[in-house]
Amino acid sequence: VNGAGLSTFILFFGIQGVASHAFAVWSPSIMIDYGFSALTSAIVCAILTIAGAFLASKLLSQQLSQAALLMCFKIASWLLLVGFIQLLSKQVQIFSLGLFLVFCSQGVIFLISLISISRWSNDVSQVLAASSKIQGWGYTITGFGPICVGLIRQSQGSWEACIYFLIFCTLALSITGLKTLRSES
Repeated sequence: VNGAGLSTFILFFGIQGVASHAFAVWSPSIMIDYGFSALTSAIVCAILTIAGAFLASKLLSQQLSQAALLMCFKIASWLLLVGFIQLLSKQVQIFSLGLFLVFCSQGVIFLISLISISRWSNDVSQVLAASSKIQGWGYTITGFGPICVGLIRQSQGSWEACIYFLIFCTLALSITGLKTLRSES
């Protein structure tokens, strides 16, 4: 199992992981700097993680066609981008809505990536081979997300540049995700 399609899928899986894991690791600190207490930050992040996972699993528990999966991906990617942009707001309501959109859309995008792995081929041995490469290399890329955000935060002294980095990651995952999902059609 090799090829350009596999490389694009690895990038898609890795970049969505960079944005997701970096945000999950740093979101409590962002919230604390925004004025939330440490406990409130932890509770909000836990609730939004559970809500995102629940919403994603309910939405994607249906046997969706490839076209429907692609549409879900487009909507989730757009909502992720909007959510990150809203995190730049100084208004609590807009910032809070941004948190909700980011957590929920990341849950949907992650499950779409897993569903897409399972649809790689009708041959189980090819799916297993692709899955091990996609997840192995993808999680290797993912591991750099929190480090990148930490380095950006330390060098810039604010979260704004970090959020712009996550916006860039969202654009990159949108491109690689669309390419991956369209090639499966």
